[in-house]
Amino acid sequence: MNRMIISLLAFLCCFSSNVWSVNSSREKGVMRVMSYNVRNCRGLDDQTDYKRIAKIISQADPDVISIQELDSVTTRNNGLFALGELAKLTRMHLVYAPAIDYQGGKYGIGILSKEKPLHTRTYSLPGREERRALLVVEFEKYLFCATHFTLTDEDQIASIPILLNALKGVTKPVFLAGDMNSEYFSATQRALREHFQMLNDPAKNTFPANAPDCCIDYIYALKSNATTFSVIRNEVLEEKVASDHRPLFTDIRMTSNCLNELKETARIRLNMNTDWAFYRGDVVNGQAVNLDDSKWIPIALPHVMQLEKKHCGGNGIYDGIGWYRRYFKLPESNKGKRIVVSFEGVMTSCEVYVNGAKVAENYGGYIGLNADITDMIKWGESNVLAVKVSAQYDPLTPPGKPQGSMDFYYYSGIYRDVEIIVTNKLHVTDALSENIVAGGGVFVTYPVVDNKE
Repeated sequence: MNRMIISLLAFLCCFSSNVWSVNSSREKGVMRVMSYNVRNCRGLDDQTDYKRIAKIISQADPDVISIQELDSVTTRNNGLFALGELAKLTRMHLVYAPAIDYQGGKYGIGILSKEKPLHTRTYSLPGREERRALLVVEFEKYLFCATHFTLTDEDQIASIPILLNALKGVTKPVFLAGDMNSEYFSATQRALREHFQMLNDPAKNTFPANAPDCCIDYIYALKSNATTFSVIRNEVLEEKVASDHRPLFTDIRMTSNCLNELKETARIRLNMNTDWAFYRGDVVNGQAVNLDDSKWIPIALPHVMQLEKKHCGGNGIYDGIGWYRRYFKLPESNKGKRIVVSFEGVMTSCEVYVNGAKVAENYGGYIGLNADITDMIKWGESNVLAVKVSAQYDPLTPPGKPQGSMDFYYYSGIYRDVEIIVTNKLHVTDALSENIVAGGGVFVTYPVVDNKE
């Protein structure tokens, strides 16, 4: 009996060190990109534990991961190569980029990957407190960049041209991940967003690990190649002890290896769930192209305009206006194609604008909407997609009752996927286009039915 109790306690202890769990399973063709500042594998409990960090990585099961703050054969590491230890424990390929000499060895960043890299390049980045590094690794279908920006704003900004120069002429999709030491509204992040699309949700904080109050770790894609994938999922793992940062990952589905291939494909669905800006409240001319939305809240979809407390009651929910905005580009190679924006669900009613012009409106949150925006597109330039969402009481919109009189409530906002769909002019129409001539999908009729046919 005592032996059984001891065995049970030992079994439970195996699961007590991590209060979080992650479903590592994903569909075929979905790639998981991860970033983790591991603080040289020294946790907030002051214990250096390679197995703990390796277990976190293995449980998340990334295809590729950017890792920051790694010692190589330093005195404080007792001559061990931190990334080498992690590579052995996770059984992944490694690439290391030293940033500085330190305690008889090196200190820098690295990449672990399931796939063997084809080529690697290392660049030095400025840092007044210490030099930093950029690691560019090429794989068969994409490039992956890892970095750890300095603490100084000026040096962060100075690092961006070096990064962009390293990616000149690249045609494969490019992903960038690392500890950027800057928050979403900083000048550094604004400058990066001119060239890169943010894939993680910056509203999910990553630092400090035990009580995170800001996001300074990010995963991006180069905008010139941003239409070659769809974001399926992004998470920050609730690991509070293993490092002073929390790990984060994004699941990505590749849809094409090159932007130019879009013109050869009958139908492309571009996921638009990331990189939105949100403002709770009404905004005069919120659809305007030149509106300053730099201080709006960064969000990813699905999203509700206000996350309510459980069982808060009908009178306690938000029943006002909200605005969403997102920027996107489409290559000139798609001229002659048909471009549609599709919303799977917006609660409760909404107006949709592209480059300041209204393209659709919808009442009721249980049916999606789509709109042909072909004539609104600025090819090869930045376009603005703006959505005004209303949760205000409307007797003509189902369920047609004031929220305060109901014994349940429904969340407001863009609560399902948004896509841009690229098709040929000759195409199968969407079922939601039932009020358009030749719209509404495929119709099958049986004019003659008998024993022979």
